[in-house]
Parts: sequence; structure tokens; C-alpha cells
Amino acid sequence: MLSEEALSWKMTNGLTFAMLYQRCSAGTLDIEVIIPALVSTKVMGALRFVGPAFQTALEEVKRDYPFLNMSQTFVITTDNVVEEYTCGESSDIEIAEYYYTRRQTCPIDGQDCWTLFILSGCTNSIAGQQRFANGVNKVLMASGVTSAYQTDKSSFPTLLSSVITQSSPIFLATFLKLIQLYQWEHVTIVTEIGGLSKGYESGARGIYRLISSVTPQIQVTFIPVSLTGPVNVSVLNNILDRFAASSRVMILAADSLPANKLLIQARMRGMTDGSYVSGIVSV
Repeated sequence: MLSEEALSWKMTNGLTFAMLYQRCSAGTLDIEVIIPALVSTKVMGALRFVGPAFQTALEEVKRDYPFLNMSQTFVITTDNVVEEYTCGESSDIEIAEYYYTRRQTCPIDGQDCWTLFILSGCTNSIAGQQRFANGVNKVLMASGVTSAYQTDKSSFPTLLSSVITQSSPIFLATFLKLIQLYQWEHVTIVTEIGGLSKGYESGARGIYRLISSVTPQIQVTFIPVSLTGPVNVSVLNNILDRFAASSRVMILAADSLPANKLLIQARMRGMTDGSYVSGIVSV
């Protein structure tokens, strides 16, 4: 399953590290990545959800850019979750404690050593982390816009966002390139209509129009559904039946809780054994 964090890593951070690679071709550049991470499964962007994407990205950077000596450390921060499936609040205290007392990878910063903070996902209380990164003059990379702080470049000049809107041609092209890379010929797009955000439907329709327009032709099935609120199992099974009848690749655009309903039902039907591919567009 591909998350937006994984896609963001491969697009934005891959380009960033490629530029660094060109600059340090005469020698090795040490890059220390510090990642504030939450562990609760109730939190979007929790470590067990995004950790594999970060680990895969690290392996690919080491493989593709051998002059970059890159390490990454997950710093477990305090969970303060009010409701299930909400963003969690995390503290900058653990980050400061790690940075000043426990880090060993890059003790002396300079031309040959860069330190980056990368947020692992959604959090309601990132202001402290951004203030800390700004105070030590280190870049903090974020892949979400769940807080106004994440768009405030005047107050946080070291903030670097990898966010792209769902209407962006770059965002839409990501799915097309993924489909072409694996030579998938049949794709199903399932999108939430209504719900918490109308952006899912518009983004999904943009993906549908782009994929439908290419040559050689890709067969695309578009399924708009409403999964917010109570949903009968028969409704979920009907969606999965239509999906299985048309393809083995699904792009699902929905908020996390509605998406989970469909994916849990897919698991109960034995559709998460690797025979099917699910790409999730969610926040």
C-alpha cells in the first residue's frame, strides 16, 4: 500500500537529495535526519504507518546517491490524542533533549555535515518543533498542511514543505507515472463524495481524466461513493466486487476513517495478500 508520505518522499525529497548529490560530487556529505514520531495507532502519521516508507526512502537514497552518507533517527514524542483518527499533539521537549544530550551522528555541524528535521506526518501541535528547528537554524521538512504553522514562512524561515495540492499537475502525474512504471493496464479509482472534504472527489476526477487521456490506453473504472457515517457491509462488498471485476489496482481517495472501512472489509475478503494494489489519497 502506498501512502502520501511515501509518494512525497519519492518526489520531493528525492529531488532534494539529487541536488545535494551534485553539490558534493567532490567528496562525501554527511546528512543527519531527525524525525519526531508518534506511536499511537489512533494518530494519522504514526510511526508504524509511515516508518516503512521512511526506511525505504533511506535505502533508496543510499543506493542512488553513494556520496551522501545519510542516517535517520526516530525520536519518540509524547502522544496526546483526544479522539480517534485525529491528529495528535506532540512536544518539542523530547526533540530538544535528544538534540542536546543524546545525538551522536553529527556533533559538529559544518560544510560536511547537514542536519534536517522531517515531520513524520500529521500533528496539531507542531509550532514548538518548528520554533526549535528555527532556533538552531536547521531545515524542517513537512509533508502536510494540517496547521497554519506549516504555511507560515515568515515566522519559520527554515520550514520546507513538500506539500502539493490535489489539483496540481505534479500530484496527478505521480499516479500516471506509477501506473506506467508497473505497466498496469486496468485501474479502478474509488472516491469519497461529500464527507469531510470535497477535495477528494475533485482530485480523483483529475487523476481519472489524466489517466484516461494517455496513449497507449489505460482502462479506468471510476466509482464515486459515500462512506462517511454508518455504512452497511453490503455497500462495501458491492464496491469491492466492482473493483475486483475490473482490475487489481485501486486508487482510493477518501478521508482516513472512510478509507479504513473499505480496506478492513477488503482484508476480511482476503484481498490484502498481495494480489491487489491499493494507493491511498488521504489526510
